[in-house]
Amino acid sequence: MNPFKPNTSRVDKLENQIINLRERVATLERDLHFLYRHYEKGND
Repeated sequence: MNPFKPNTSRVDKLENQIINLRERVATLERDLHFLYRHYEKGND
């Protein structure tokens, strides 16, 4: 087995985890942005 060719199923799992994390981070960024704007408006 070639040590430089990783197990594809492991790589696929990692790629899926990264995609999921990126989606979750994008959602959190939207929520934070909304909350921050909402908070700023309340402090005028």
